Amino acid sequence: MRLEHGDFVLSPTDLANFSACGHLTALDIQSLRGGLKKPVYADPALELLQQRGEAFEQETLKRYEEQGLSVVRISRDDPDAEANTIRAMKDGVDVIYQARLVMHPWRGWADFLLKVEQPTPNLGSHGYEVERILCLLKP
Repeated sequence: MRLEHGDFVLSPTDLANFSACGHLTALDIQSLRGGLKKPVYADPALELLQQRGEAFEQETLKRYEEQGLSVVRISRDDPDAEANTIRAMKDGVDVIYQARLVMHPWRGWADFLLKVEQPTPNLGSHGYEVERILCLLKP
């Protein structure tokens, strides 16, 4: 959750947090308004999980490229990430990695968008779906 030009900008994580605990959302709002300082915790287990998730994403990306699919990588640091995602969709790229999706007030990143042969009003003969990846972690 962020404030931009006086408006709250929400992400899927904010929705999940609200569903789990409305009080957490109230605390986030107080923090954004300067009433509270968010605590920061070092969590080695969370860091390990993030590292494993990133490695899994890279393996998945490599597999798509090895299959000969066209892949566009969107940088999270790119101020034009939304426009570049839309351009890649219009160009009919097979896989969009780190696609920036925006529908005010919601904003988020999809790890992978996959092209599907399904007509859509804005793209013509194709569309895109967010890939659902099931990753089973081994002990």
